[in-house]
Amino acid sequence: AEEIVQAIEEFQSFQNVDVLIVGRGGGSLEDLWPFNEEKVARSIHECTIPIISAVGHETDISISDLVADVRAPTPSVAAELVSPSRENLIGDLEQIFFDLNRALGKQLQQRWQHLDHLTDRAVFQQPGRKVVRKRDRLETAIHQLVQSAQYRVKMSQSQLEGAQEILTVLNPQNVLERGYSIAMTVPEREIIRSAHALGAGDPFQVQTARGKFSAVKTNDMEEK
Repeated sequence: AEEIVQAIEEFQSFQNVDVLIVGRGGGSLEDLWPFNEEKVARSIHECTIPIISAVGHETDISISDLVADVRAPTPSVAAELVSPSRENLIGDLEQIFFDLNRALGKQLQQRWQHLDHLTDRAVFQQPGRKVVRKRDRLETAIHQLVQSAQYRVKMSQSQLEGAQEILTVLNPQNVLERGYSIAMTVPEREIIRSAHALGAGDPFQVQTARGKFSAVKTNDMEEK
């Protein structure tokens, strides 16, 4: 519980933090109990940053869920809530590009109408060529502006697609789907990074893409 409170306080000192997700995956009642403690509930309630509570599974209800700004049934759902979809972002970019084109087109049409009106006057009949040249330069400048906007939109789309690919590769579930598994200590549920972290006879838990199971270490194996 102290670590949760400390983390919430630390994040409030950072800049440009839009939202916090406070929670953990499924576990026993003892594992989830810190999210029912008063100090954690008060810290969530007093936090100046919007908080999404995502504790355990959909059927698990904690006090943190009740005081948070939003409750998500699972941590993965919480991640989806704060991560706009690729389709929505591309749609927003396309709408911005459409509005920009329409505004530039309207401005260009108004300038042309104004210049046509000026060149129709008798006093401007003689210097009409100069007006035409200025109109041509204006048309060229607006065309270049439109091209620049198109380039920026394409670059933004490319960066967005690259970020989406990175998120997909780093998704732990995708790693498990490729045949890997995660071994964790019992009951702490800490990731085991070394064979020497356990002694012979120590129990541990293995998480796979299609479920988890318990195991017991028998002995160390030498690498060949």
